[in-house]
Amino acid sequence: MQTIAVTGASGYIGRQLVPLLASQSDVRCVALQRTVGTRTIADRQEVRHFQLLDPLTYPSALAGVDCVVHLAARTGRATAAEMAATNRWAVVQLLKGAEAAGVRRFLFVSTLAVHSPWLSLYPYAQNKALAELAVKASHMDVGVVRLGSVFGPQSPVGSLLTGLGKLPLVPVSCSAMQQPVDVEDVTLALLGLLQLVPWGGQTWEVGGPRVASLASCIVGLSAARGHKGPQFAPLALKPWLTRIGSHPPPWFSPYLGQLAALDTASVADPALRPPGWQPRIGWADLLRRAGLPS
Repeated sequence: MQTIAVTGASGYIGRQLVPLLASQSDVRCVALQRTVGTRTIADRQEVRHFQLLDPLTYPSALAGVDCVVHLAARTGRATAAEMAATNRWAVVQLLKGAEAAGVRRFLFVSTLAVHSPWLSLYPYAQNKALAELAVKASHMDVGVVRLGSVFGPQSPVGSLLTGLGKLPLVPVSCSAMQQPVDVEDVTLALLGLLQLVPWGGQTWEVGGPRVASLASCIVGLSAARGHKGPQFAPLALKPWLTRIGSHPPPWFSPYLGQLAALDTASVADPALRPPGWQPRIGWADLLRRAGLPS
């Protein structure tokens, strides 16, 4: 039986992945989160105290662990410094801590947004891209899996886009192409990769059943709820953000990455699809489930 530790276990994907791993007869799952103390569920699920930005918590959290799935990340509204600390510096520290603890395998969950041609304006994607390089330099058996926007019940992204769909006018074009994927398909992709040996530093990309513009996603989410959806102004964000992004005012810095995301394509390369995996949730169900209560 292998012991798999999941960082970000209380996050959106982690809440779905941990029970799935614990249901596997050959896996003991360790949920790493800020919870103080230890508890065991059904003999194969354990919760351990873990602070991503505090390497002193790593030894006890990683004791006896064979494999780490690193989901924890800073997303949404945050400064560039906060993004760098959580999504790059902490990854480097965790790699060192995992190696020191005798962890043999490390699966890093990244984003399709690393393909953005303007990473300097998108701190989340920029630091994920730099963290990927650190992961691949590790002495462990490592793998990188890049995800499209993750939809599903109570999905933060789905809820955000559903909210935009309620506006009469969205002040940007939202023309960037996206490939959103349901959280159920994401967890199945991760489970399949965890059964693959070895990883050998490979990268995989996980996207949903259809490639569509962000505007089409927003309109589709609205239609799934019986609404017409908004109009979109023909404004491209990149030229405007390029001008302001080099010296953003302090109050604007946390919003820079969120705006950059609206003009960043996130499309998976079919050649990098995980072996034997394909999305099971179709486009209509993907839109219907996104943002709904769990």
